[in-house]
Amino acid sequence: MAHEVEDAAVQQAMAQVGARFVADGIVIQGFEVTSTKASMLAAADYPALQEKLAAPKLPLMIFPRNRLTLYHKLSGLSLTFGAEEALAEWVAAKNEVLEVSAAQDWAKTRNLENMTKVEFDWTFSSPFIGKLYNDQGTTLVGEHQWTDCSDRLDMNLLKARDPILYYDEMVLYEDELDDNGVSVVSLKVRVMPRCWYILFRSWLRVDRVVLKLREARYCCAFQAEGDKTKVIREVTHTEATWDDLRKMGKPLDPASYATPEAVGRQIQPKSQVYQKIELERPPKPDIISAFFS
Repeated sequence: MAHEVEDAAVQQAMAQVGARFVADGIVIQGFEVTSTKASMLAAADYPALQEKLAAPKLPLMIFPRNRLTLYHKLSGLSLTFGAEEALAEWVAAKNEVLEVSAAQDWAKTRNLENMTKVEFDWTFSSPFIGKLYNDQGTTLVGEHQWTDCSDRLDMNLLKARDPILYYDEMVLYEDELDDNGVSVVSLKVRVMPRCWYILFRSWLRVDRVVLKLREARYCCAFQAEGDKTKVIREVTHTEATWDDLRKMGKPLDPASYATPEAVGRQIQPKSQVYQKIELERPPKPDIISAFFS
């Protein structure tokens, strides 16, 4: 369940910015933010999903009904995060196979004993960072596209002690790589009176082999200047092998990298990209100022 905080301060803030709760979410400043969660995919349903995705194998823990959608009514844009989309991009990416002894151990435990060489990315590392759809449910083309920009996330806004009107977090899929590490795709969302924020993560650790962390941070500030509503996206890629860690003088114990946050503290990103998408602004943008009057 998402967190719908209903204390007096939150109710007052929602009234001042014209927000309201809806089924599975909240409507605020032209956006409908909804999140749903359900149980893990049943074992009996794995073959159908594997066939649908044309996947060589699937992670052991998949949550196909865990889903976050941000719908912008004026443009018909939906920004969506789901396990099926993430796995479809993993299949399409055809990543380079990680050739380590752990791969053969993994294959044996997945009833692939006759495979002399693992021929696919058994770490489930997906390039997915969210997908845009139009009102017809097809991928958007045309004017609504991500473009590189000089804009940055407003960290002062994100650190402000504004009341949190809506919050949720979820895992899309996870695999412990048969005790050889971990591969997790997850996200968090929070909605405040002046903005919404998403942190999406694809996090991989193959013990004593490699660390990979892809993070996509999204923020939409409702008070931003101009006649358009801007969604800013920061995509950060961090990666290091154990040889890299040794050369950098970093800890070599896998326990030192038990969380994505630990990786971020120890290793500098390899790349960071900023992009934006501009949307029609809803009427009466001044309503936000009432919150601070």
